[in-house]
Amino acid sequence: MTMTIVDWIDLFTRVSHKQLLINSLKFCKEKKGLNIFGWCLMPSHLHIIANTNEPYQLDNVVRDFKKFTLKALVAQIATKLESHRE
Repeated sequence: MTMTIVDWIDLFTRVSHKQLLINSLKFCKEKKGLNIFGWCLMPSHLHIIANTNEPYQLDNVVRDFKKFTLKALVAQIATKLESHRE
């Protein structure tokens, strides 16, 4: 699968944004039956090779992952306005 940011905006250039995404993947792995075989995080998208264990369905896990991660990233960006100089 490849999940992209709207308009290919470079969102994953900050360590805090990357860590949030990694924590979301870990949660899905531990609590939602996600098996990750390989992944590559790029500045504007994520490539992932994965499946799920029964009774979980991959499309539901991906939906939940994207929904949670989006909300968390928006909240993080809103509360931590950073300058590009930092």
